[in-house]
Amino acid sequence: MSDKIIFAIDENLGLNIEDPKWHQFINQFNITILNYSDMKLLTEKMEENTVQLSYLPSGNYFYFHSDPFYKPIANALFCSNDDCKANCVLIVKKESPINSLPELKGKVLGYIHPYCTSSYFAPALLLWKNDFSIHHFFSSLKETGAWQKQIDAVISGEVDATMVLESVWSADPKNQEKTKIIAREGNLPSPLIIYGKSVDKTLLAELEKILFFHKPPALPNALFNGFIPFQNGLVENFFSEATKALAIDSNQEF
Repeated sequence: MSDKIIFAIDENLGLNIEDPKWHQFINQFNITILNYSDMKLLTEKMEENTVQLSYLPSGNYFYFHSDPFYKPIANALFCSNDDCKANCVLIVKKESPINSLPELKGKVLGYIHPYCTSSYFAPALLLWKNDFSIHHFFSSLKETGAWQKQIDAVISGEVDATMVLESVWSADPKNQEKTKIIAREGNLPSPLIIYGKSVDKTLLAELEKILFFHKPPALPNALFNGFIPFQNGLVENFFSEATKALAIDSNQEF
């Protein structure tokens, strides 16, 4: 095993690494924690195979899931339902005249980044299932920041719509007062813990103990807490559909 293990974490997901058992694990194996807000940069680091452990969106892993260096070990559990499947809602302002997906054509979609399962992959899948393409449907896609910031961007009129986890949308009564749901997309996989083939069996065994037999107190306002073994069927179906949803017409100029 390498003397230095890098554990790259999407900082939007939240992971209670200060919990005593996580803290002990990190110290025992000389693990360096790197938090990322720039998921393009994280993806580049993963593609270089310089990261041995990562906690990242399933949508992020989509971009390099064929790399044999990495293997998923766990799916995160949502605090809202103790499940690994996400339900997302497409919302617009309450007073908007838009009431259906086709009416959003040519409008602005707010999202977190193109590596996000809920705000990018979910609308891409929804559009594909309705014979549209996310590459051509909206006039533009605008990064707004994560979760409540997406909803606030809709309320302020900065964007026309956004797709967000339903548990985030329903958490604040003001969201239901000021926005409305016009479509839903469900059965999306939660974030993943993945590891590189350079990680030894001793570390993996200890990691599994923490992931599957220990559930630390949730961080304030946490969306995820706890893990279950990797849900291969759920994730593979997501990747299969995402490949089709994100396909670009080779004859189209961009």
